[in-house]
Amino acid sequence: MICGATVLASGQAFAQDQGTQVEEFVVTGSRIPQPNLTSTSPITVVGDQEAKLQGTTNVESLINNLPQAFADFTSTASNGASGTATVNLRGLGSQRTLVLVDGKRLMPADPKLPVADLNQIPAALVDHVEVVTGGASAVYGSDALAGVVNFVMKKDFEGVRLDAQYGFVQHNQHNAEAQDSITRTGGRIAIPDDFSGGATWDITAIVGVNSPDGKGNATVYAGYRHMDAVTQDKYDYTNCSFSSVKTAGVYDHHNCAGSANYNLIESPLLNDGVANYNFFAETNRTFSPWAGQTFNFGPFNYLQRPDERYTLGGFAHYEINPMFDVYTDVMFSDDHTLAQIAPSGLFYGGGTNNGAVNINCDNPLLSAQQAGLLGCGTLLSPTGDAHLAIGRRNIEGGPRVDNLRHTAYRIDLGARGDLGHGWSYDLYGQYGLTLYSENYSNEFSKSRVANALQAVTDTRAGSATFGQPVCKVTLSGQDPACVPLDIFGGLGALTPEMLKYVSAQGFKSGYTEEQIVSASVTGDLGDYGFKSPMATDGVGIALGAEYRREAVKLDTSRDFQLGDLYGGGGATLPVPLSSFDVKEFYGEVRVPLVQDAQFAKLLQFEGGYRHSDYSSVGSTDAWKLAGDW
Repeated sequence: MICGATVLASGQAFAQDQGTQVEEFVVTGSRIPQPNLTSTSPITVVGDQEAKLQGTTNVESLINNLPQAFADFTSTASNGASGTATVNLRGLGSQRTLVLVDGKRLMPADPKLPVADLNQIPAALVDHVEVVTGGASAVYGSDALAGVVNFVMKKDFEGVRLDAQYGFVQHNQHNAEAQDSITRTGGRIAIPDDFSGGATWDITAIVGVNSPDGKGNATVYAGYRHMDAVTQDKYDYTNCSFSSVKTAGVYDHHNCAGSANYNLIESPLLNDGVANYNFFAETNRTFSPWAGQTFNFGPFNYLQRPDERYTLGGFAHYEINPMFDVYTDVMFSDDHTLAQIAPSGLFYGGGTNNGAVNINCDNPLLSAQQAGLLGCGTLLSPTGDAHLAIGRRNIEGGPRVDNLRHTAYRIDLGARGDLGHGWSYDLYGQYGLTLYSENYSNEFSKSRVANALQAVTDTRAGSATFGQPVCKVTLSGQDPACVPLDIFGGLGALTPEMLKYVSAQGFKSGYTEEQIVSASVTGDLGDYGFKSPMATDGVGIALGAEYRREAVKLDTSRDFQLGDLYGGGGATLPVPLSSFDVKEFYGEVRVPLVQDAQFAKLLQFEGGYRHSDYSSVGSTDAWKLAGDW
């Protein structure tokens, strides 16, 4: 390929324009040091000044503002949120976007989605961010297919610095179309005037000291971030889920839509193609024909999740001599967040009998009118079972909450230096570990719902529940704790005792682990005469080898394993300790062909090759060819 991009202005660029001698440095996308601020790989650099001007307290917002980044998991995601903050370049997925910190991998963070979590990066300590969207897999590996995001941290800081930021969201309720749609379809406007809330506090302290001889530095940091929740009912245009409506074949307005999983009882047995066999349970214990009533699930979801994060770490190095500069990086983060979505319930098609539920015709919670409409005594025997499709939302019990926590540890230890005659090296080892836990609460258990829908009148003389509805499994002794579930008494009929029995939680826990040993050398072959006669710089090369091992483990509770949660989306099975390792070697070459000529300020060729041997899938090769004029 042939491509080119200019890096955004930085301090080095100004120094070069002023004629100051600029040392060679490494630009993300290549391991070969160079004096130029241009690259054949498309590179964008965002400095800390841009972060300050945007007022962002999280680095994912900074990245997502770039055109090459697609929205991924952030603090605004609630339904299906992982609790992490990820980056997705070019829309190819976060698993194909490599995240680096000072050129070294940021380890995976979540057993379900093992990619880097940007919550581990302290925003106040970021000097600049380099984003590469081409030719990166030959330099960094196959998981850099979409590109690379490299967070370059502040180094050699001396003194004390305290960064504190406070922010909130504010919205004027001025969307007339949204408010009209909500009013027209029986909803409610979020609030009459304006909304202010969702406060965010972000505080970071940095302390750095140089060694007396000027050869070393140690910088430590500590940070705290707190974010308040914002639900969708606070904004007029998110208060419900809007759908486009046609008039005379043209979409010309919106309605406030929703879910049929509200208070719907469907009896397929009665479907003759003519009669309405869908019913709405009224509070007077009668069925009326279902008239398309839906549940507005929008207001419950978080627009901004509540979040609390602690970060702690440090960077240190000491140059014993030019050939031996030892360094270490240590990072710790603990992030705790809640994801909230609309209430669970009996979701249509989620029952234990091929998606349906069984209701016995002699259920004492059924009125005579309801039993008759279900066909009891006519199409069914007086004690038979009606197979029903139920969509009954748990409006009495409130929304579902996903409690997510990630605790991450990362440490690098290495040495680098100048070997002389144009050669330098970097050798390091890295270890990363992220602990994960999740508690998914306020769900409905499919098996307990099935028990609670099979109720009869207790005829046991002397029983405390004599003459009252009881579960069949209570009479049989199979489950004495069962409480009959009243879905026939209309909205509001579910009591705390009923909800306590059918409510369920799902638990997950696990970890991800990454171990890396890497060695690389770079050389300027101009010292040995390898140089084009029309160029001033010699041929540059980089060679290296890397070993990486990644492991993941996930434990899930019985409710998840059996797929017993109505809103859980099927079974979630545990993942036993699993791992893979990969051995890689790579090489790059940069050949300046013409420099400072009349027809070309610079004409050069670049090439790269990487061989990877995975224990899981075998070998693969990546390469790149690039030219710059």
